[in-house]
Amino acid sequence: MSASPDLPAPDRPLPEEPDQALQPVPDHAHTVVVPIANPDTAVELLALARALVRRDGGRVIALVVVLGDADAEANLDRTEAVEAIVDTARARDGRTALEVVTRPASSIARGILDTAREERADLVVLGVQAPTPGGVAIGGITEPGIAAAAGDVLVYRRGLHGRGLESIEGITIGVDGSADARVAARTGMILAEGLTLPAAAIHVQPRGEDDDTAARTLDSALRGLDGEERCRRRVVQATTAAEGLCEAVPPSHLAVVGFHTTSDLTGSRLGRTTRRTLDALRGPVLAISRPQRLSGPEEAVRRVVRHLRPRLTEAEEQSLVWHARLDAIASTDFVVLSVVSAMLATLGLLLDSAAVIIGAMLVAPLISPLVAFGTAMVDGDVRTLRRAAATSALGSVLVALTAAVIGVLAGPDAATQEMLSRGSPSILDAGVAAASGVIGGYASARRGIPAALAGVAIAAALVPPICVFGLALTLDVQLAIGSGLLFVTNITFIAVAAAGVLLWLGVRLEPTGRRRTRYVRLTAPVMGIVMLALATFGLASRGPDLTGIGRDVSEALGGVEVVAVEGSRRSEAVTVTIRTAEVPAEAALTDAVAAVEAAHGVAVRVAHQPLLVD
Repeated sequence: MSASPDLPAPDRPLPEEPDQALQPVPDHAHTVVVPIANPDTAVELLALARALVRRDGGRVIALVVVLGDADAEANLDRTEAVEAIVDTARARDGRTALEVVTRPASSIARGILDTAREERADLVVLGVQAPTPGGVAIGGITEPGIAAAAGDVLVYRRGLHGRGLESIEGITIGVDGSADARVAARTGMILAEGLTLPAAAIHVQPRGEDDDTAARTLDSALRGLDGEERCRRRVVQATTAAEGLCEAVPPSHLAVVGFHTTSDLTGSRLGRTTRRTLDALRGPVLAISRPQRLSGPEEAVRRVVRHLRPRLTEAEEQSLVWHARLDAIASTDFVVLSVVSAMLATLGLLLDSAAVIIGAMLVAPLISPLVAFGTAMVDGDVRTLRRAAATSALGSVLVALTAAVIGVLAGPDAATQEMLSRGSPSILDAGVAAASGVIGGYASARRGIPAALAGVAIAAALVPPICVFGLALTLDVQLAIGSGLLFVTNITFIAVAAAGVLLWLGVRLEPTGRRRTRYVRLTAPVMGIVMLALATFGLASRGPDLTGIGRDVSEALGGVEVVAVEGSRRSEAVTVTIRTAEVPAEAALTDAVAAVEAAHGVAVRVAHQPLLVD
């Protein structure tokens, strides 16, 4: 390897690289999140964060993630240790706002990502272990953080033999012609300013590349950056970039490199060159990743979307798929709870009691196979898709049969109001089902949310219509058909909405074969056609406007008080109860009813309730 002497700053303008123009360089961060797993490395991580954060209004958050199954006493000791370190840092530098945040989470990676998103952090500083004979230990926290983070991610690795920030004498930045190099260059310059250290930029020249091209690449990477005039430039020759950096960067310098967040052939999101640099460099190393960003209003919109979109890590996605495979199986518990919930809901319908019906939702297990079906649609697991469909069908049949048996034994004379209200589908019912599917998918993906909440919402949309179907088989065939259509509408919208939420959270189809891909991709349009047909039917079968009927009756009778308007979507007649001191004249009542019936196309009956006067 050979090195050139320091190069002066260019005296002529250089063209901007196309990919550099698309990637804005970082500035001092407003909010930095520093996850602290080991108090021994907290001092260095916090020092890096304080050097990168802005002095006026900047915040550095020392994050302690607490797992639900962890030892409470150990968590308390770790939090107290971090608070002591932060207190010491505050005493040294009172200009930077330092705070300790303790966050419970289902995993370390999820706690980091959620905190960074909710605190609107510009930067997350992660620490990795020093190199070992097998390579640097990235672990299961750094990789998911890099993959799913919405902002910049900075990965710090201490040097060999415990070399840390207290022993460094300068900043050396590895640059090439990429946009990542400009991000690394600007980060290195900010660090050099914050730590009051000299900065140098090195470009590794491949064998055979002419000197002019290397110099222009180096100058183009630094051009226009704040502090470029204080940054020395060097061009070194080596076979690989990692080899050149390892030979040129002294152990007393902090090496700063940039990397892409996408996986390379080695499977690491850090990239091959960055991984080799972390493995081989003797001194401390800093690697920074910046997601692709736009400029202007588009970037502002994307920032809002990222804040509302807690992307799943790879481990969380695998856990979601695994739970979906388990939930798709019809277990004994599923059968028992389906029958019990059907009994409660059916009795509530016969008693016309909304409270009893709500109680049935607390034990209904239909959320499991439906969300598993939506997960299988998105993930492309045909086997789980079939099992979830079969389990959902089994649960529906059990509920309908239970309701039918109770209906035969009880022998109701007529449908109750609770039964009539579930007699046909409508757009409002589809909206309830879609919202239930959103809740179910979100709660299944975000393990910190109780699944029982989503289960109640989904059961509310499914169990009563199935029970009405079973009860009405021997009572009112038209009511049974309407409730059956309502059930099909709800189950379709729930499954599709759950799948849509999982897509939003980042779950993607990973096909293992052409047949599997075709099978799963065919399911989505079929479900979409069913949804469109059901929604169209719902619009066509909208029931009478009860509010409008009550208002028109009141106006036609001179502004009388309307106490209640009773009816359902399939009602052939609507009863309007009015309250007056005297019964309206028969002629006026007849004319009012005729006018309202002509306007709404439904039979109207007016009931009178006397007004009590003291």
